[in-house]
Amino acid sequence: MPRLLVIGLDGATLDLVRPWAAAGRLPVLARLMNGGAAPARESTFAEEDLEGNVLQAVRTRAWKLVTANPGNPRGLAPEELYDLPRDPGEQRNVIASTPAEADAMRAALGRSVLEAREHGGASEQIGMDPATKARLKALGYTQE
Repeated sequence: MPRLLVIGLDGATLDLVRPWAAAGRLPVLARLMNGGAAPARESTFAEEDLEGNVLQAVRTRAWKLVTANPGNPRGLAPEELYDLPRDPGEQRNVIASTPAEADAMRAALGRSVLEAREHGGASEQIGMDPATKARLKALGYTQE
């Protein structure tokens, strides 16, 4: 089946877009046209590895779990769990008093880590000019 890439839909009229969406060629746009948006994610994942601090976090609308590597230079707790509706400023770590929620968030974090690793390296920079390469090297971002 031939593939079609549509660039610049702002130049296409609805008499073209509607049949493409109905045929399944523009599924995201079809959902938007039918009154819905892309499905919301259950959680958001973040990861940081900087100056000896290795942090991972997963956040839902209700909870946020942050994990830190043992012996991290900032002295962060290995796990912190926050009840966001009751503590939007993330001042009270409730990891010890909410074991069921802690387990659910650990599972969500594990799924997020696996998903991130599955997609890691999926993009690549190509065609970088020599001046940009030299500047990135001078700043310490690359070794090439």
